[in-house]
Amino acid sequence: MGRPYDDPAYRRRREALKRKCMAENTPCYLCGKPINFLADRRMGDSFEAEHVESLHRGGKTLGLLLPSHKSCNGSKQDLTVEEFRAKRAARQPAPTRRTTQW
Repeated sequence: MGRPYDDPAYRRRREALKRKCMAENTPCYLCGKPINFLADRRMGDSFEAEHVESLHRGGKTLGLLLPSHKSCNGSKQDLTVEEFRAKRAARQPAPTRRTTQW
């Protein structure tokens, strides 16, 4: 059995998703920032088809795919979307309090 990403049906769906999202200028569904659809696929802000249900958690190769950044998809790993967003929020530094006291 070959790798799941070598499946021609998956490749067609991924490319169709990329064309659709490029035409609509769809942002990354994980972070909401713009995707650079023309970037080299090794760049962090480039397009990647994200499996909403991780393949490691029983998701299917041809399951629901949404647009994401390569870096967001790599950070998500096998987490659920909720787990990913909670992890990301925990990493954000707390806003600094501005004060007029010297």
